[in-house]
Amino acid sequence: MKRLVQFIVATSLSFANANAAASKRPNILWIVGENLKLDLGCYGAKNVKTPNLDKLAANGIRYTHAFSTSPVCAPSRSAFFVGMYQTTTDTHNMRSHRNDDYRLPEGVRPITHRLRDVGYFSANIKTMGGDPVGSGKLDLNFVNEGKLYDTDKWEDLKGNQPPAALMSPTVAPPQLFDTEADPHEINNLADSKDPKHIEALIRMRTALDVWIVETQDQGEFPEPEEVVAPFEKEMHDWFGTPDWYTKENG
Repeated sequence: MKRLVQFIVATSLSFANANAAASKRPNILWIVGENLKLDLGCYGAKNVKTPNLDKLAANGIRYTHAFSTSPVCAPSRSAFFVGMYQTTTDTHNMRSHRNDDYRLPEGVRPITHRLRDVGYFSANIKTMGGDPVGSGKLDLNFVNEGKLYDTDKWEDLKGNQPPAALMSPTVAPPQLFDTEADPHEINNLADSKDPKHIEALIRMRTALDVWIVETQDQGEFPEPEEVVAPFEKEMHDWFGTPDWYTKENG
C-alpha cells in the first residue's frame, strides 16, 4: 500500500511538473524579412525608420556577428528550417528538389514538426482578421515532409496555445505618402486621382529608372555569359549540376 501511495504521489508530481512546464513555454513569433541587409535603425541606418524592430532589439538581443549560410534565399531557408548546413542535407542548389521524391536525411526534421512534438500549434501567417498580412512563402528545397503548419490564420492561434508562428511579409504594392501631412504613412496615395499625387509618383518612378541606369544595377543589367560561366563551372566541379537545372537551361 505504501508503495502504491508513493507511485501515485510521484505520478501526480510528474503530471504537475509537465503541466507547469507547458504553461511556461514561450509564444514564438518568427518574422522573416528579405533583402534587408542592415537597413534598420538599430544597426545605425540613418535614412530608414524601424521603431518597432528597434524596440525589439533594445529589449532583446541584437546580433552583431551573424551570417547567412547561403547567399540566396531557398538554400538559406532550407538550412535554418532544419538547423543544418545545406551541403549536409543536399539542399544547397537553388530551388532544387521541387519535382522529385527527395526526402530529408534520417533524423533531420523541419523545426515545426519538432515544435509540434512538444505541444506547439504552428502557423504560417497569411491573414489577420481576413486581411492579408503575410505572403505564406516557404520556398524550401524539400517538399515531401508532409504538412509543415497547422494554419495560416492569425486568429486560430488564440485557441491553440502555445503558438509558434512564422510571418513572411507580402511584397509591398506601389506606395506614395505625404510624410508631412501623414507622418505615420497610413494613407497610401499611389492610386490617388489627384494630379499632384500622380505627378509625384511619375517623378519618383523616373528618378528610380535613371538611378538604375546610372548605377548599372545588376537586376536591370544581368552579368554577361563570360562572367557567369566560370562560377557555374566552379559550382559544378564542387557539387555537380542538378538535372532540373540542366533541363531548364538546355
